[in-house]
Amino acid sequence: MGDTRSGCHSILRDNEGLQPQEAVDAMVKFLFAKWYDEQATIDLVKQTGESRAYVFSVSNETDPERLLVQVRDTFEKAKQWERDTLAKKFGDDLGVRLAFNEADVLQFKPHTTMEIVKRLQPWSLRKSSADVKGGVFEDFLSKTFRDDLGQYFTPTPVINLMVGILQPTVNDYVGDPACGSARMLTHVLDYVRKQEYAKAIANNGGSAEGINPEEPTEEFIKFRDNHLFGAEYSRNVMHVARVNTLMNGAQYADLKVMDSLERLGSITGGITEGLPERPGFYLGGLTMILTNPPFGSKLTNDNILKDFASRDGVTKKNGKVVKSIPQEVAFLNRCLEFLAPNCKLAILLPDGVLANSSMQDVRDWILRWARLKAVVSLPQETFRPYGAAVKTSVVLLEKRDIPLTAENQLEIEQDDKIYMARIDDIGYDSSGRISASEDEVNEPPEVRKAIKDLAELLGR
Repeated sequence: MGDTRSGCHSILRDNEGLQPQEAVDAMVKFLFAKWYDEQATIDLVKQTGESRAYVFSVSNETDPERLLVQVRDTFEKAKQWERDTLAKKFGDDLGVRLAFNEADVLQFKPHTTMEIVKRLQPWSLRKSSADVKGGVFEDFLSKTFRDDLGQYFTPTPVINLMVGILQPTVNDYVGDPACGSARMLTHVLDYVRKQEYAKAIANNGGSAEGINPEEPTEEFIKFRDNHLFGAEYSRNVMHVARVNTLMNGAQYADLKVMDSLERLGSITGGITEGLPERPGFYLGGLTMILTNPPFGSKLTNDNILKDFASRDGVTKKNGKVVKSIPQEVAFLNRCLEFLAPNCKLAILLPDGVLANSSMQDVRDWILRWARLKAVVSLPQETFRPYGAAVKTSVVLLEKRDIPLTAENQLEIEQDDKIYMARIDDIGYDSSGRISASEDEVNEPPEVRKAIKDLAELLGR
């Protein structure tokens, strides 16, 4: 897929003069249309027994002008399919959920379209297993964000570490309020799918006969369709998130374009309860959150700072509202609001939050609201391939039933043991060259050991 991707980008750059972000948008549209083309073709056979040729198929006889029209129309049908599909679940509240709106079109020069289709033709996005589809899209995404956009991107070993220490099940309601391309959610989906597949085999006397590995249990289907929630500020990135979840079979994942640091009432519509009636981005609406929030900038909006403080948030210090807080700290506060009591958050944080003396009040606030379960320090080179040198750790927190007060602060000392680990080898060096073996590249030995050790400590 790497060669396919670089070839497609070269075509879009050279033939259409597209900038990197524009080329990404174009490629996501092509992938969306191709996925729909495959699905519609397979569905037609199932429903009528009638077969037709794929639109995303070229030969020496293909007319580029005619192919252009077919691809453009397929994209329009895909948009309508998405609108109809999401309307079944979300009603008319679609504006913030659709990957593409009415103004989005897929129309380039005939020659450009022909060359892109030619390069995508060998890849099946529908018939492949979830592992293969996920791998294709991961490869496209990681190289795109790293090479073309230079954007902050969570490496796969780090995502696998976070999913592994959380160990989600079909009973969890999982959210990411800074979901980006939704890779954390699709990795959760894959983890739960594999757990359910193993469970189905065990319940079938150890035989995989008659079990669909993509939809192994009814509980998994319910989880896939109703238990995944993502929010992303950028509509351009949401295009990628929607297509990524689509390719992983999660067309009903509740993804929305949203500023997760807006005043809470504007996010929840003033609703003040979460689970069990209202799963998602509500007070106590999720049982599990994993996220890599944006680092580096400050939250300075006075109204939002006051809103956090009104619920005894981290923005309240010595009875007064602070003038600003780091964005990642605001995200941590918001995550704990979205989380139900006794439920877990895995969050990537810069080490300054954990160690700088100026952040002691933040750490005190965290420990009042949550039990610290684990800190896994990541190597300096973790984000170097993506243009960031910030030193980070994965922090695992469990929200308390009720926050501690100054009087019962001593309870912190009675909390369970805290798992501390340091990963020195994340599977690649500072230049991004792979250092792990091929079968360990997504979960190198130190990551696997941290997951195993923490599971044993927590008695899982």
